[in-house]
Amino acid sequence: MSPAVIDRLLKMPAAEVLQDAWDSVDQMGLSSLIVDQLDHLVNAIQRAGDVVGPEDLFELESGTAVAPLGQRIAIRQVLQMAGLLRSELPPQRPRGNGRQSSVATHLQQVDQYPIGGFHSITNRGTFESLVRSELAYMEDTERPDLFDIKYARHELLYYSRDESLFLRRRMAFAFVLNCDLKTTRVKDDELPVQRIVLLLACLCVVVQQLTDWLGEDSLCFEFIWCSEADSDPLESERQMIEVILREQIRRGNVFQRTLGVDQWQERVEELGRTCFCQAMLVSARSAKMLDAELPDQTTVMRIEKSGWDEWLRRLHDWLHMWCV
Repeated sequence: MSPAVIDRLLKMPAAEVLQDAWDSVDQMGLSSLIVDQLDHLVNAIQRAGDVVGPEDLFELESGTAVAPLGQRIAIRQVLQMAGLLRSELPPQRPRGNGRQSSVATHLQQVDQYPIGGFHSITNRGTFESLVRSELAYMEDTERPDLFDIKYARHELLYYSRDESLFLRRRMAFAFVLNCDLKTTRVKDDELPVQRIVLLLACLCVVVQQLTDWLGEDSLCFEFIWCSEADSDPLESERQMIEVILREQIRRGNVFQRTLGVDQWQERVEELGRTCFCQAMLVSARSAKMLDAELPDQTTVMRIEKSGWDEWLRRLHDWLHMWCV
């Protein structure tokens, strides 16, 4: 089209341009040029999925398209790496040894949910199951009323519930990210992104994959960010996790805490007293260099220079350890 025509149309009111277009269609119909252009437009839209990735849709949904450029690129890289890692994982969860035993324990590892309905009336039960009509025997007097007498004689009526129970295991996964991970903001020749970005992608994949494989259990994921005395060196990474896992955080499955380097052990031990807890300390130093007493069921993962195959093997080991 001539630029002069486009300039004239831009200066006209939108309602007038639309009305002129409809009048032209009513009088002469659609020209063959417009029909061809519409066909090309439809074909281009059908192929739009090849140029729009999941990270583009995530930006539109979460509003990160207007975020600072550095944070926006980092979030896109985390999502891209998470997609590549998930494509390399098996579709089914790893199988265990098939031998499970029940032993006495002080942990509250199982939540019980009654699923049966009321099926009869009895004279034994709790106050929550009391038939509401029995409250009519209460009187506003100081002396014992008819309700008290019927209660003492076990003559009050209660609903009886079916004893069917639904059991769910309570499991918690704690990811402790040491403050020395700020030194992993480097890119190795063998990797497409920085080490810290690939670490965040692995943790996101772990949360999503365990949620899919262990969805019948009561799961809790907690990110514990270690901070120094006067600064929070991993604040940008914490904000990225908050954006990427916003749905899980909103549902109450993922939590984030910022604690001192000498406080995370107490938090892990607290989780271990209430449910079955698996913890992983992620650091740029080895376990000997950390010189810390680790709680039970805690492993140390050192982030060092490694290739893509090593990261993929590491992710397989994490999922196999926590699923089995």
